[in-house]
Amino acid sequence: MMLCRRAFPGLVVALALLFAAGCVSVDLQRLLNPPLEEVTLREPAGLTRQRVLLVDINGLIAASPDGLFSLADHCTPDTVRAVLDRARKDRRIRAVVLRLDTPGGTVAATDMIAHEIEAFRKATGVPVIAALMSAACSGGYYIATTADRIWAHPATITGSIGVIAVFPQVQGLTGKIGLGQVVIKTGDMKDIGSPLREMRPEEQALFQAMLDDYYGQFLDRVCAARPRLGSREALLPLADGRVFTASQACANGLVDRVGHLDDAIDDAIQAAGLRDARVITYAYGHPETATVYSPAARIPEIMPSIRVNLPDVPALSAKAGFHYLWLPGGSQ
Repeated sequence: MMLCRRAFPGLVVALALLFAAGCVSVDLQRLLNPPLEEVTLREPAGLTRQRVLLVDINGLIAASPDGLFSLADHCTPDTVRAVLDRARKDRRIRAVVLRLDTPGGTVAATDMIAHEIEAFRKATGVPVIAALMSAACSGGYYIATTADRIWAHPATITGSIGVIAVFPQVQGLTGKIGLGQVVIKTGDMKDIGSPLREMRPEEQALFQAMLDDYYGQFLDRVCAARPRLGSREALLPLADGRVFTASQACANGLVDRVGHLDDAIDDAIQAAGLRDARVITYAYGHPETATVYSPAARIPEIMPSIRVNLPDVPALSAKAGFHYLWLPGGSQ
């Protein structure tokens, strides 16, 4: 997990006081709002000004990070938009590679990122190639469908087309510790999804109808982007939430080719009509030894991060709500 610059104002104030007490100065404005900097990830064989931009879609997809004790790295629409806004201003950017390594995330944030990529393609006309890394599931695959072509790493996991709603229940725990809540509402459904009581059948039916709506949007997107799959009816056997290996996904038409990240980058260069190009990314600080596998566009940490891995409690890794998310063990 990377610390979000909005998540630690108290920490910054404490650091400022410490520096003020000594002889060391610090640029707090740059610390709080680090600029996006161009970083070369792969040098071209010869001299060229043309560039291929690598854009990360990594970690849980959410509207914003959860803060200091977030359970995983996040990809937000804000970060993706910042990268694409800068790329729009650089006419040397001739192609984009989306490097996806994500189990998916919230329905809204996923669709926002997909919308930003489509708007960028429409505004610039540059080709976009998706490269699926270790996992590009559900919302990750949703975003991949915005690309001209989809490459899958030979060891990737992808698919998980579908929607899941997560509503944690804690009424048993609150009863044991004597914690309660008084709810005064204007309508019978006003506290639907409350963790402090069991969900009624009519409430489950209402949520199911919403899930079906989001699911239909997902199916329509895949059908439009992958005409080989045909109609919704033809897609349904592949869209029951199951995941696929790279070779299975390719055989079923979910991806175009199986290969490594460099293969996807070379394909992007060719799609742009170039012989070679400098491969870059935009990042908030980056080591000099950066490669195409280095994380991009991350807020730098100013203190050691805290990682919490809870693989046996999957519901804790996602907020209550609707998700295009591969959540193993999330069902009972």
